[in-house]
Amino acid sequence: MDPYLGEDPWAVLQAFVLLSAIFACVGTWPICHLLLRRYRRRIAEGMRGRGSPPDPPMVVDDHGPAAPAGADPGPAIAVREVDVTGRPPLLDRARAQARRAQLIFLLAGAAYGLAGAVVFTIVGRETWQPLWLLAYAFVFAWPLVPTWLILSVSSRRRRLIAWPGYLVVAAGMIALARPANLLDIVLLIFPVVFVAATGAKSLRGAAWLVAPILLMLGVTVNAWRLVARYVGFGAPFDGFARGAVVVGLVVPFIALGYVWLATRLYRSKLTSDQTLLIVQWWFVSSLWWMMLLGVQGGVGWSLSAVPYVIFVTVLVVGLRIRPAGRGVRLLLLRTFGARERSTRLVSLLTRQWRWIGSVELITAPDVASETLEPDEFLDFLLRRLSRRFVADEAVVPERLAALDLSPDRDGRFRVNELMCTDDTWQLVFEGLVTRVDAVLIDLRDLGEGRSGVQHELERVVAVVPLTTVIAIVDPTTDRATLTTALGRAAALAPASSPAHRDREPILWTVDWAQGRDVPARLLAAVAEAAEPATP
Repeated sequence: MDPYLGEDPWAVLQAFVLLSAIFACVGTWPICHLLLRRYRRRIAEGMRGRGSPPDPPMVVDDHGPAAPAGADPGPAIAVREVDVTGRPPLLDRARAQARRAQLIFLLAGAAYGLAGAVVFTIVGRETWQPLWLLAYAFVFAWPLVPTWLILSVSSRRRRLIAWPGYLVVAAGMIALARPANLLDIVLLIFPVVFVAATGAKSLRGAAWLVAPILLMLGVTVNAWRLVARYVGFGAPFDGFARGAVVVGLVVPFIALGYVWLATRLYRSKLTSDQTLLIVQWWFVSSLWWMMLLGVQGGVGWSLSAVPYVIFVTVLVVGLRIRPAGRGVRLLLLRTFGARERSTRLVSLLTRQWRWIGSVELITAPDVASETLEPDEFLDFLLRRLSRRFVADEAVVPERLAALDLSPDRDGRFRVNELMCTDDTWQLVFEGLVTRVDAVLIDLRDLGEGRSGVQHELERVVAVVPLTTVIAIVDPTTDRATLTTALGRAAALAPASSPAHRDREPILWTVDWAQGRDVPARLLAAVAEAAEPATP
């Protein structure tokens, strides 16, 4: 007991962690939403160019001159619904890469759970019983559920049963081992809520930073509150009070160090945005157990940190070797403006495609928060986002050459989003479309006023084989506008265009409104388009 304030130091430490964790859990959601809203607004502001957009560039050297006015109208391009049977090899490869990452995290999580159960047995002075030890190892390793979910490429139905299935098995194991301890499963509620608060797809671009900073801010504030109590009571500073001062001074530097280290690891590709978030979840789980076992004093607190050290060690060893193989590049084109629709599409694509290759796109407010990366978010907070915009024609080749095309340590490729202005987006698009393996163009909401996507359609027909192109349509797609745009594209296509060499040029489409299996059919169609064979 503290001789001046009448409080157990370890109880105070527990209160620090608990209050700080609650503060982080409650504050992460609204703060992330506010920051991401401001980030999307900043993207919209940066997209406004200094003048009118340039005329669509004509690539004479590589593709030949455009067809002159009054010349042959070019080949008639048909529009047909794609029909894919079976699973393309690329999607099998994506599933295999995802399972590799899941296995590595499973081994790390199993080691964490077993070490946690052993520490719990030692600190709690429990008797050694194999079934009891296994049951608590299962409970300690609960972050395997959100980890498996975020790494999974399985159907949504399978993912929905993960949480209830895990909790039922955990409760059953505890009931068999020690029925009186069944209520211990309730201890998972708080860390599970924290994961739910930080794991939302729409918040991940900011949650990796906001959540731990709020946690450390809470610890700092509570430490200085304790110091203020000593001062208010006029009590002399003992070792505990001096420790609170040290915590109040050191934790802010730890927060800065965390931000620096996380962005440094991400830029050097030693971790991905997804792994960064997963490791944070396991850390919060460890902190929670450290708080619960801390009632046994400093020894219990120290030993409870061992499982997390083991987890990180196994993870680092398992992820040392990156998967081999060339990435398959996908270019995503879309009509801007429909944020909910675009973010859903990007989420669908990145869940599987990033296991086999990169996704290239020109960013806009509709997908800005969905594709936000740690270093970009930090640049936004430091008011350095303007340097990421391609604001000048001269830097376009440099930016295209700097695209990240290699996988991270966990095997996932990155989303290469290029921030363009009204003056440069056409030049960037022109450079991207000839470098990718497949093109997915979202034609929903296509109408006469969508000149940007019509220009993209014209250039796609001019420079890439239509067998590598998949278009998304639905009832909002104006078929007459699409037919007119394809006719104009064929007429403007240079003599060297692949469309002229194709005996029956076809724009393959997937109707988003046809059936519940549309996401699976779309991915299969894009995967086959990226293969040498036609859809």
